[in-house]
Amino acid sequence: MSGKCGMRNSGGGIVARAGAAARSAAGAMQRVKFEAIAINSVAKKKPTADDAAHYIGLEHIDPGCFVVSRWGGDVAPIGDKLLMKKGDVLFGRRRAYQRKVAIAPFDGIFSAHGMVLRPKTDVVDEKFFPFFIASDQFMNEAIRISVGGLSPTINWGTLKNCEFDLPPMDEQKKLAELLWAANDLKESYKKAIIATDEMLKAKFREYISGVDVEVRPFGELSESLDGRRIPVKSGDRKAGVYPYYGASGVVDYVDSYIFDEEILLVSEDGANLTARTTPIAFSVSGKCWVNNHAHVVKFQEKATQKFVEYYIELTDISPYITGTAQPKLNKEKLNRIPIPLPPLSLQREFVAIADKAESAKANLKKSIAAIDQVMKGLING
Repeated sequence: MSGKCGMRNSGGGIVARAGAAARSAAGAMQRVKFEAIAINSVAKKKPTADDAAHYIGLEHIDPGCFVVSRWGGDVAPIGDKLLMKKGDVLFGRRRAYQRKVAIAPFDGIFSAHGMVLRPKTDVVDEKFFPFFIASDQFMNEAIRISVGGLSPTINWGTLKNCEFDLPPMDEQKKLAELLWAANDLKESYKKAIIATDEMLKAKFREYISGVDVEVRPFGELSESLDGRRIPVKSGDRKAGVYPYYGASGVVDYVDSYIFDEEILLVSEDGANLTARTTPIAFSVSGKCWVNNHAHVVKFQEKATQKFVEYYIELTDISPYITGTAQPKLNKEKLNRIPIPLPPLSLQREFVAIADKAESAKANLKKSIAAIDQVMKGLING
């Protein structure tokens, strides 16, 4: 499927059925302007205190997920907001490249930086409609027509005249059935990951609540290796075989190394820490290079490295983050974080449990990625 607005863009059982449906749907496409596909609801209201609990902003929508799992605030949002009804498709027209599309879980108000869209059901199946809005066909066009510098935004006057390819209605219904089955399976895997994390947190609390648990600051248990790094110009690093780590993992491979031992990397970049979108702490062993976006530490006898790694992952350390525009976990704050220390035998016991849980989560994430590929193929034809 492809979109056009002044110019044309290029762009298990479920898997087998998906392929057949996609091939079938590829036949007789109809080309339709967006204003014939969707209603852009522009009804607004100025929020009151009573509206605070039923407000959804763009910050509440996760890319690639129709489910809204958080909303509201302590005070009424400022400025006029869009009225939404349960089942409406919410689309972030500001910074469309973030690909934020969700389904309203209740009647309420939505950010004025978004659009409240409803399908015109004589042209598009209402169950297929959210997937169409999330498709590459629609998103690529939305990004292309966005205007502005720091916060590019879509204007309805431009979007409504963009043309898109739609399968026949009966094919839309078949695709929607498959897509929702895949989406429901993906969401069940996501819930399993969340449940695993909650189980680990509960188990961790058991291990650190005993009478034999000592609490020591991070800095007393570890040796900082940050000073071992040397200033180097990016052009001096050549491609090689040794991993080059940053705050979120491997960022490159280079021909030289600084560290050749078991070390723990703790993200210094507060954005990673607060958003929880990348690793906060992770163990590394062997020859590697580490940039200055992660602290490098090794541990003394009282704490096993993996136990501390899991502690940082499972604990809210936001009180130790400094700064606002660019939040950081500096070395002084890191060294103050209190680390509970059950006996080493119990630390190792918990690590064994956590390792198995992480392995299960990794398999679930692989399954989610595979489902995403199936859905992408279905949506984009």
